[in-house]
Amino acid sequence: QVVGDQRMNRPSIKVIPVDSKADVKIAKILGGWIKHVQQTSKSDVAIDHGFEHAVACGYGALRVVTEYSTDSSFEQDVYIKKVDNALAVFWGKHTEYDCSDASHCFIISDMDRDEYKEKYGHDPMPFNSADSQYVEGWATQHTVRLAEYFTKEPEIKTIYLLDDGSVVDVIPGGGKAIKSGASPLYVSKRTVKGYKIKWYLLSGNKVLEERVWVGKKYIPVIPIWGKEFNVGGKRKIRGLVRNAKDPQRMLNYFNSCDTELIALIPKSPYIATAKQIAGHESQWKEAHRKNYPYLLINHDEKAPG
Repeated sequence: QVVGDQRMNRPSIKVIPVDSKADVKIAKILGGWIKHVQQTSKSDVAIDHGFEHAVACGYGALRVVTEYSTDSSFEQDVYIKKVDNALAVFWGKHTEYDCSDASHCFIISDMDRDEYKEKYGHDPMPFNSADSQYVEGWATQHTVRLAEYFTKEPEIKTIYLLDDGSVVDVIPGGGKAIKSGASPLYVSKRTVKGYKIKWYLLSGNKVLEERVWVGKKYIPVIPIWGKEFNVGGKRKIRGLVRNAKDPQRMLNYFNSCDTELIALIPKSPYIATAKQIAGHESQWKEAHRKNYPYLLINHDEKAPG
């Protein structure tokens, strides 16, 4: 019922110009582009999947990815994708509800060993439970674990306020902080701490791929939380059905007892004389296993009724 309500009232994104330099027309263009991204990437699937996980177990997730438009260009398109297993997403320490202040994030998945060798051109890490140099879980007999690793790497830069009110990080005039005539090239400057988002694909013993994510501030993974509580200073999350676990256990136990009781009730055997079943022994031997419509007997005057 809760998931159905969400499907009828999905969240939407609206771009709102908020300051004096913002342009209403540009805001509409950006809003239209965002709707295009949502439509082409079928974002409803990702949102519904993440929300259903949040309702069921307390945590869901979706992500933003970029892919090249065609094989003959360098232009990229943005897509909103679902995260199949939200419990395989691990965040670094954070205080914000949306994890926007987290310094890193892992997304774990497993790949078949043959598929790994075909895709990356080398043998995966060996599987040997007795080999202590590999952390348990990174390799099994049939699979290899991969981890997508997003991390924020700090960047220190200086920004400059020009006399026309604009802010730049490169000073006009070849980067020299000098006066030009009577007017300074900048009014004020300050040092700021920025970030660049790096993405790595890791196996248990190699860095398979790495690149810089196009965003400058946020890790492109969006969490969807269920119910959230703070108990004794520790954060607890749960889904809709968590409080129904004990009543369900009781119901399961009672059903098991009913089944056990019925299964242990002995079947009352028929009582007959040897003369009554003479010639029909095979049918009577199968009477407890087959559903015969009738059982044949012989009349025995010594056992009337």
